[in-house]
Amino acid sequence: MPAPPVTTILHVAYEGPLMVTRGAILEERGYRVISVMGNKNAFLVSPSVINDIHVVMIGHCAPYDVRRQATLYFKEKYPQLCVLALNSSMYNGEVEEADFNSPAETPEEWLKAVATAVASICE
Repeated sequence: MPAPPVTTILHVAYEGPLMVTRGAILEERGYRVISVMGNKNAFLVSPSVINDIHVVMIGHCAPYDVRRQATLYFKEKYPQLCVLALNSSMYNGEVEEADFNSPAETPEEWLKAVATAVASICE
């Protein structure tokens, strides 16, 4: 019996410790994670790598405009990708253009949103 497919998440982080922590939590749950720091590095991910991505998770530790810029980039350039924006009241709320939004305060909250995003791509 073949192994079940692995879901790959591109994690765009804006703070080093959160990038490491979130990546480890996702990997513990069986996801393959590619983490990058900031929009500049996210925009440099090659199309061949993007082909293996299922969900783009945008971190919450950047101003709204920065997170929105990342969301718009991926939605416009790679419309097949599902974009999940993590949010914090400190950074001006939800990114409307994202497919999903989630509070970022606890892993339980955003892991639930990741599962919802992954389920949406399987429909």
